[in-house]
Amino acid sequence: MDQPIENPTNLLVEVSDKSPNAVNDAQVKSDSANLPEEPEEDSPNEPELEERSDYDAQSGDDGSSSVDAEGSSGEEFEATSEYSDNDSEWSSQKTKMGPSSKPTKRRQKGKPSTSSNLNETVKTLMKCDILSANGNANDMQQFAPVSKLKNKVDALAEEVAKLELDDQPQAKKDAKSLIADSRQFDPSAKIVDMSWQVKGLNTLLKHHQLKAAAWMLNRERSEVEPNGGLLCDEMGLGKTLTVLAIIAHERISSRRKAPTLIIVPRSLVTQWIEQIHAHCAGKISDDVLEYYAGARTGQRDAAKAMQKKLIVITTYEEVCSSHPRLKPPVSLKSREEIEAWKEKEYKHRAGPFHKVEWHRIILDEAHSIKNKDCATSIAVRALRGNFKWAVSGTPLHNGVEELYPYLHFIFTSERMEYENFLKTYSSGLDKLLETVLHRSTYSTRILGKPIVMLPGINNRVVEVELCPAEQLLYKEIQDLGIAMINGLADTKQKQSKCILAVITILRMFVSHPLLAENILGTVLDQRVIEELKAMAQAEGVAETPSGIIIDLILAVRDKVAPRPRLPGDFPKLLGVFRNHLMHIRQQGGKNGRFEEFMRRNCPRCEQLVTEEEAFVVTSCLHVYCKGCFDELPDQDGKTDTITRVCTSCEASIQEAGYSDDSPRASPKKGSPKKRKLSKPKKNGKNVLNKRPQKSFKKQVLLRDPSDDEWDEPSEDEGDWISRIGDRMPSAKTTAVRDLVSNWVKEDEDVKIVIFVQFLKTVQLIQFMCEKESWKYAVITGKVSPISRDKQIEQFSKEKDIKIMISSLKTGGVGLNLTMANKCILVDPWWNEAIQDQAYCRLYRIGQPRPVEYVQIVAKASIDSWMINLQKEKTRNIHQLFSTEALKEILGVSEDICEEPNGGFLILTGRGSKHAQTWTQAVESGILNEVDPSEED
Repeated sequence: MDQPIENPTNLLVEVSDKSPNAVNDAQVKSDSANLPEEPEEDSPNEPELEERSDYDAQSGDDGSSSVDAEGSSGEEFEATSEYSDNDSEWSSQKTKMGPSSKPTKRRQKGKPSTSSNLNETVKTLMKCDILSANGNANDMQQFAPVSKLKNKVDALAEEVAKLELDDQPQAKKDAKSLIADSRQFDPSAKIVDMSWQVKGLNTLLKHHQLKAAAWMLNRERSEVEPNGGLLCDEMGLGKTLTVLAIIAHERISSRRKAPTLIIVPRSLVTQWIEQIHAHCAGKISDDVLEYYAGARTGQRDAAKAMQKKLIVITTYEEVCSSHPRLKPPVSLKSREEIEAWKEKEYKHRAGPFHKVEWHRIILDEAHSIKNKDCATSIAVRALRGNFKWAVSGTPLHNGVEELYPYLHFIFTSERMEYENFLKTYSSGLDKLLETVLHRSTYSTRILGKPIVMLPGINNRVVEVELCPAEQLLYKEIQDLGIAMINGLADTKQKQSKCILAVITILRMFVSHPLLAENILGTVLDQRVIEELKAMAQAEGVAETPSGIIIDLILAVRDKVAPRPRLPGDFPKLLGVFRNHLMHIRQQGGKNGRFEEFMRRNCPRCEQLVTEEEAFVVTSCLHVYCKGCFDELPDQDGKTDTITRVCTSCEASIQEAGYSDDSPRASPKKGSPKKRKLSKPKKNGKNVLNKRPQKSFKKQVLLRDPSDDEWDEPSEDEGDWISRIGDRMPSAKTTAVRDLVSNWVKEDEDVKIVIFVQFLKTVQLIQFMCEKESWKYAVITGKVSPISRDKQIEQFSKEKDIKIMISSLKTGGVGLNLTMANKCILVDPWWNEAIQDQAYCRLYRIGQPRPVEYVQIVAKASIDSWMINLQKEKTRNIHQLFSTEALKEILGVSEDICEEPNGGFLILTGRGSKHAQTWTQAVESGILNEVDPSEED
């Protein structure tokens, strides 16, 4: 670019003006409305594909290479994309190209420069500007009718003439740029009712889509790497149609060497197939191969089958499984030996996607590879192709470092290694982005008009207040968190994990108290129960949410608080106990077996302990019935403390292992999950798959909250939810019910989407809908793709199904939900990018009605901290734990001291209420390390 980007929303126009066929400065500055004439050809009734060679496909209208027309792409790259005077800035690794490869790309040298607008550009990639498209019906009619002229020059001139005089100079530049962009297609794109007809497409392109497609073609024809880029138009601006335009317009040779590979999330395969059939000519839509679980080719050589097609559609999971994970034998020592072994093994073990050299690779929802270290990202970046495109409306979720996987992917002949990216980030990343990034936003204007005018959106925040019972329990969880953090102050790593776990628990509790069932079991000691009883007995409380919550919680717990557990490793203690029994048998002579039998009896009830019932093994080598063990008194005769005195030894028990914690009850690590296909029910009943229960700590507390794929942490229904979930209110579910009730009364045609973060919240809202006799549909990551498509279809077509309940990630990515006009976000997420995707499913091209978007926030809770976190655009969630952040999370006003080893010690005047119970939570496994491979 000649000038720094003042407004990232103008990036589209800036980039287009630098295209090889862009109008020169003299033309741009001209105020004349007389645009250059161009002879028009008759538009064909049905687009058809013509045959020509691959070489001809890269030529311009006059038969010459388009990269040399009115300024070369090489000069553009020299001006904007230099990284270092030293060749070592770039890896010398080359990707071997086959016979169909393009010429080797030139690498220019020059001193890098930086722009002060880089941070602003990055920020725009982390948020959606869709609210700038807010309008009304009058605004949408302001510019109608459009020109009906068939000559593009005359039609554009007529549109420019309608504008105010002050708007015409820029509009003339836009018109000339559009004409230049239309000539990138062969034959040149035609204008029809101020939209653009491209050969091979059945659907007309809007102005911004034409410009984006022309930019993509220029990049593919460029003589300088990369021959691809990042298409990051905001959500809902039609990126899919833009991508199909560059595929469809190509003249296909009679013998293609390689197809285009489109990689999408599994939930979007059906949508992509539908889009191809709806928008592309028959020769294209009939030449598509779907390759994913359940739809793989039956041919023996899948790679050959793929090479016979024009388009191959697959999923990120398939690409990941195609990439071999190579671990060299320990016997190999030298680097040469290791590299030779890897090359040989890779050729032998690589799957079909890594055997084909693709003509073009397109990543839809490309942020799936934003984590450079995950297996999916590594596998995708290992694919070979001539042209590579990363498509995402929200490419960045946490920070600029997430750009690296995209850049590593799109460079083919030369790969940008991470160390070089870090150097480039501080000395030229802004210039690189100007070359490889295209982003249109809802505030972008072309020909004096917004590129999209939507009917309007009303976004508001509904603040709810936790009832007194919820506040009391919330505070107890905070206090338990303080006790755990203080108890682990000498181990910084475990303390950091503990803080993340506490944040997760608080978020779940605020969504609905029953989501934190297990942690409530820890904090509900006799003291808390007495406080809850006293609160419930106060005048006027019985029929309030607090009264109902207290009655149900105490009832489900049988009004008995659980006894704190002693620490102990059950498998280890059981092994020691069995060895002791063997020793008794061998050394006891005739009485050995009798002594062994007596040792198997519970010392308290004197009954034989069997493995059919829960039991406890102690460090003093006795076994107790679980119930008897919880009734053992301490030295003072109390039965509510963690300490217990053995009935047989009459000494304090130091450790105890509980049989219900045995790993034998857990699935083996790495064992495959059997997926059941759920069937949608016409009456809107629960369509969630019921699966074998898994431990709370594994599915929730051991997950890393900083990973934005952590949207459905628990498959376990939970005993409390199944028993009282349909009767127990919460501040947020009550707010959801009130919103839905009012909307249904106001508009009989209303359609509502409710986005939540946790699967258990989905179940609770299902209970609410059934109680209110509201029919609903459900889409979550646990609903099969086939059933998910059916649910969306029913929600769209059946008038009496007014509610869609969706997990944030599943419903917030790639789907078109314009049939709905109301949206509720129950749980805030770590960054705005994911949240923006939620309401952008509704508020997008094709939405005929005004949209209302409501975010529910609980006052004086973890929600407030989450909202502040979003505004700060924090780059790394693990760097958040400042003293001020901890004070807000844990609700303390006192000082927080930093220990010499980097840990925190929280000084609070509330007393050490959980001094005896915090060890139970820690010993339950809450702080165990997460296997990074499970986060892919």
